[in-house]
Amino acid sequence: MNQIGQIIIAPQHFSHPLAARFDLAKLQFLEPRNALRIRVIEAKNLVAKEILTKSSNPYVVICGGGTTAKTRVIHKNLNPKWNETFEILYSDLPDQEIEFNLISDKGVKINQQLGR
Repeated sequence: MNQIGQIIIAPQHFSHPLAARFDLAKLQFLEPRNALRIRVIEAKNLVAKEILTKSSNPYVVICGGGTTAKTRVIHKNLNPKWNETFEILYSDLPDQEIEFNLISDKGVKINQQLGR
């Protein structure tokens, strides 16, 4: 037991006082009450990120409400049509955002952003 006790590291604790005007309601984990249905239909006239094929492999990443959703990749297409539907759940907390990123899939290389 002494040998095990020397190896194990107890969890460290760090506490910091909250600012006086901080709204404690923002710390609550509220149940989602709202659903946002998002339909990604299409994109037109995208920039060709693949130099050899003069095309892109686009897909859309949607982030919001603690959720990340992604459309399928449409290969070698500058006018892709996804026609995909997603649902993201939101609580009643203020300042919740949704972000859309249009990306070109490069396979094993780093993906390139086409738009936001």
